[in-house]
Formats: sequence, C-alpha cells, structure tokens
Amino acid sequence: MFTVFSLGTALAPNLVAFFIFRILTAFYGTTFLIVGSNCLGDVYRPTERATAVGWFLLGFELGPTLGRKL
Repeated sequence: MFTVFSLGTALAPNLVAFFIFRILTAFYGTTFLIVGSNCLGDVYRPTERATAVGWFLLGFELGPTLGRKL
C-alpha cells in the first residue's frame, strides 16, 4: 500500500489528490516504525532493548542523511 500511495502522490492530477495521497503515504510510512519497534521490544530483554531499537532506527535516520550528502 505504501508503494501504491507513493505512486498516487507522484502521479496526482491536482493539489487535492496530492495532499490526500501524501497523507495516506505518511500513515503507512510510520507503520514500519511502530511495528518494528514493538517487534524488537518482544524479542529483546529490557536491558538490551535500547541498543536494538537504536540500531533499528539508525537505518531510517542514516538513509536520508546520506542521500542528502550524495
């Protein structure tokens, strides 16, 4: 669904459709963060959880940073 809504955003015929598809894309984009963090919370012990979540979130933060530099 994230890909479908991203394509809808890219191919939006007018500004209203663009905003609608962008809002839907944002909802599906944040789902990965919530579900991933909760899965790590189920797998790791509380003392190891912060390190695992930190590595998980590094991918989301490092991608845009490197993309902007290149």
